[in-house]
Amino acid sequence: MTAFYYLRRQHFEVGHTIELPVNDGSKTQRVVVEVQAREKVQTPLGTFDAFRVEPKVFNSLFKRKGRMLIWFSADDRQLPLRIKAVIAVGSITGTLRSVSHRRRTSPSQAVSSAGSSNHLYFSARSLLNRD
Repeated sequence: MTAFYYLRRQHFEVGHTIELPVNDGSKTQRVVVEVQAREKVQTPLGTFDAFRVEPKVFNSLFKRKGRMLIWFSADDRQLPLRIKAVIAVGSITGTLRSVSHRRRTSPSQAVSSAGSSNHLYFSARSLLNRD
């Protein structure tokens, strides 16, 4: 999960790659993330200009074949608009449906460096191959 938030704070440019260390609990591996395209993405929150990135986690971090695609908004927030995993039995897609922004009310709450926290809510659908 930390890798996801780290990735969200990176500067995206189509054609570039980002490398980051990811720990699965027993070992740390380097994951290459390709910034593949800039596309329009429609969500319940509206239509956004977005970067499509692909973390190369299958055949490395995960032993099975597949693909993971993430679309981040191309604005200062870099919201994760859509996450899609394509695996042998089908695909699952999560789409951002709401964002709430809460100001910190007490020092004991976990917060971002800006003194507030964002809560992102996704809806998901799966398309499984039925043989």
